[in-house]
Amino acid sequence: MMSQTHNDAEARMSAKPIVAATDGSEESLRAVDWAAREAALRGAPLRIVSAAELLPRMIGGHAMSDYDTVADVMRQHRDQALAAAAGRAARTARGCSSTPTSWKGRLPRR
Repeated sequence: MMSQTHNDAEARMSAKPIVAATDGSEESLRAVDWAAREAALRGAPLRIVSAAELLPRMIGGHAMSDYDTVADVMRQHRDQALAAAAGRAARTARGCSSTPTSWKGRLPRR
């Protein structure tokens, strides 16, 4: 017979993640704060996502240069936003497990 503690831990591990998106803005970081608190409260994982959709002509294949392309700058900004959000989530809700994820491919359209 399993203990209630074991059942609670198993339920938390199978919980759907709380998802928060960030673009690095203060507003999106406040959303990450809220999501981190909710994830900790529910014992659910936190997934922080960010996307930088690139136009087809921005995705490499051009001559190399010493300068960053617009696509490089957008990716760097996305990665910095994810790192800041993950750090903030860790400070907001100690013990909250978060997974920063950058969206790959085209963004879904409504």
